[in-house]
Amino acid sequence: MMRDPLLHVVTQFIVEHPSAAARSLNDWEPARIGAVMGRLDREGARKLLDHLDPRKALPVLLGMADNSRATLIRATAPSDIARMLRQADESDAAALLESLPKTLRARVALVMSQPKSSVGALMATEIVRARGAETVETVTSRVRKARPAPGAPIYLVDGANRPTGALSALDLMRATPDTLIADLPKDDVAPVSAAMAIHMAVSEDDWLTHEVRPAVDRRGRLVGCIGYGDLRRALQTGHETQRESKGHSALGTIVALETGLAGTMTALLAGRTTPESREDRA
Repeated sequence: MMRDPLLHVVTQFIVEHPSAAARSLNDWEPARIGAVMGRLDREGARKLLDHLDPRKALPVLLGMADNSRATLIRATAPSDIARMLRQADESDAAALLESLPKTLRARVALVMSQPKSSVGALMATEIVRARGAETVETVTSRVRKARPAPGAPIYLVDGANRPTGALSALDLMRATPDTLIADLPKDDVAPVSAAMAIHMAVSEDDWLTHEVRPAVDRRGRLVGCIGYGDLRRALQTGHETQRESKGHSALGTIVALETGLAGTMTALLAGRTTPESREDRA
């Protein structure tokens, strides 16, 4: 049995060298990999999962204990789950999608309904909306529950769920609980279409003044947010050259079903945001 000091060393190696760690485990049986991941902390397990062969990652997840899998899934962005599902065997992908909590399943399904080469396939779903008539206390409570993606602002939306401005978390924290959201300072926003191809979106001039932008659907409704760094990394890692899944599979049917049932949940598209600096873009 692995002692705690050794477990700590192994975890640190995985966090710092996830690709090497994944390569060393790729020949193992999924159940054995799952047993190891179940003993790691959440960050170490997530790093290892990100770098495993997608065809092996899902069998590993499905073979883990329910509580260990649930903890690991909560630490994984819907866009990353969708990436694994797209590349895995159909039966494993369908089984994992079916096992996800309802809200997360809807988020992942909506991400998968987007073209792989689009902004919608990368955007973060962990966003918080606010309306001008709401109080700081109400929105602060929503932030605590939603735990928005790193770098994601709080978006002010109108009655049609269109983004009209962005609020900083710092301004929200500084205000008194009964302050109206309409009375807080707001930054302007530059929405980007979720359907836009990554290679087109990355060249827009708006990135020179906005590190993170709201993503909107065809009706202009807020559906997520995306950072410039996400787009750059997607291009650098060949995101757009990966082959699309062929035909209408059982997994595709589940995705279509979830997307249809979640018609009012289009604001739940996903992706992790870690913006790069303006100097990198200039």
